[in-house]
Amino acid sequence: MILYKVLYKVIGCHLPASGTSVGPFRIGEIGRKFRAFCFCGWNNEQTEKDINIEKNVRLSEKVTLGKRSGIGEDSIISGKVTIGDNVMIGPNVTLATPMHPLLPEERNIRKREDGSFYNLEYAKPITIKDNCWLASNVVVCGGVTIGEGCVIGAGSVVTRDIPPYSLAAGNPCWVIR
Repeated sequence: MILYKVLYKVIGCHLPASGTSVGPFRIGEIGRKFRAFCFCGWNNEQTEKDINIEKNVRLSEKVTLGKRSGIGEDSIISGKVTIGDNVMIGPNVTLATPMHPLLPEERNIRKREDGSFYNLEYAKPITIKDNCWLASNVVVCGGVTIGEGCVIGAGSVVTRDIPPYSLAAGNPCWVIR
């Protein structure tokens, strides 16, 4: 598992994006397949899923990615995130599960008796159901479920659950239809 993560971070993130060609050679396919191989390896999954993880994507080890799904360049996915089948995630998308207390005295860093520091940060999982599309620069906060067949507009900040087959956009994100 650690070997796959090291390969992904050292080599995979820097290989060309999937659409890159040099003359008749589609060299981006090498990067796409290598990143998929590493992801499936550290998650002990089959590599026949035909997933696409573009370059410079940062993933936590708790991400589950469905069949024929893709993550765009420079996206960040942290914590426990479940992504369904046939999901398209655009570039620069952030799926962030960490949550913090709202009151300053609860959110401040604390010191244990042994001298080490900690805070009261916790995480809420994110679920993206099948057949969704998250356009570029979308931010999804922890604890959110995006229903099947949804489209989330570019630049949206999703702080609440989105019902299935909705078109939603905005900051904060709201259902348009």
